[in-house]
Amino acid sequence: MVPNSDQAKPDASRQAMLSHISHQLVDLVAKIEGDVTANRDDASGVPGGGFIAYSLMDRNGEPLRDFVISAHDLDTEALEGCEGYRQFESRCRQLGFKMRLDQHFYAAKPTQTKILRVVVDGW
Repeated sequence: MVPNSDQAKPDASRQAMLSHISHQLVDLVAKIEGDVTANRDDASGVPGGGFIAYSLMDRNGEPLRDFVISAHDLDTEALEGCEGYRQFESRCRQLGFKMRLDQHFYAAKPTQTKILRVVVDGW
């Protein structure tokens, strides 16, 4: 059975957004070790806070808001199932860190909005 074009468009949009998010997470695989080292060994002498939060971005370079995720029929389970998430989670485990998706309060007006972040901690 071939899907009609009305059904294919939302699925294509969903897959495009999921791919966009997955690529961001793959990019973090190469950064995480250096970022933790820099944060841990802060030159100011203040110990690192023990976590790093990476804000995920939409295709316009804006923080990825909860309503954008919903508009693409995505949820936390879908994001945690993407290849980028699995690679990043695996790298964090190899380094002895923990990671999680986090929805962070962003704005109250015009409506309450949260942004999606990846938080890495455990050091």
